[in-house]
Amino acid sequence: MVRPAHAVTIPFSFTDATGTVTGELVGLANNGFSSATQVIIESAPAALGIPFGLPLDLLSTPPGALTLVDANSFLLTNGVITGGALVFSRNYTDAPPLYPQNWEFCLAVSIDGYCGAPTSAYLKGPGGIVQSDVSLGGSPVTTPLPAALPLFSAGLGALGLLGWRRKRKAVALAA
Repeated sequence: MVRPAHAVTIPFSFTDATGTVTGELVGLANNGFSSATQVIIESAPAALGIPFGLPLDLLSTPPGALTLVDANSFLLTNGVITGGALVFSRNYTDAPPLYPQNWEFCLAVSIDGYCGAPTSAYLKGPGGIVQSDVSLGGSPVTTPLPAALPLFSAGLGALGLLGWRRKRKAVALAA
């Protein structure tokens, strides 16, 4: 999984009478359009009946058929989501009796027609649904550049300088 050089992690939560769902959108670019590389559900009400341990990365686990990815695109400005949506469902009826249910996740920011209200979310399991306005919490966490990247850049610059000096010296000797 490749993340943008300045990837951010955006925490989210939503609550209704059933309970609270918390999680994170991971791997979004700090500015511009990008897709989440991970959607981590950190907590969810037991009443939803999700048969997997939490935290859970919805985009890579658990095993099963990812039946619909309707959207996975967000617009960020200086690390703040200003629009976008992630909508998908998983269907486990292909593998009875292990996971004989369907469940869905939807999160939308400033977009009508996806999850109900323009900035809302829901998580639906075989035992019920949590749906409400979504709170995108706190400051985004910036993923730093790999420590070796500045060192690599300095090395390339030094090699370029050596090559330039060698070429300049050869031209001077030939003249």
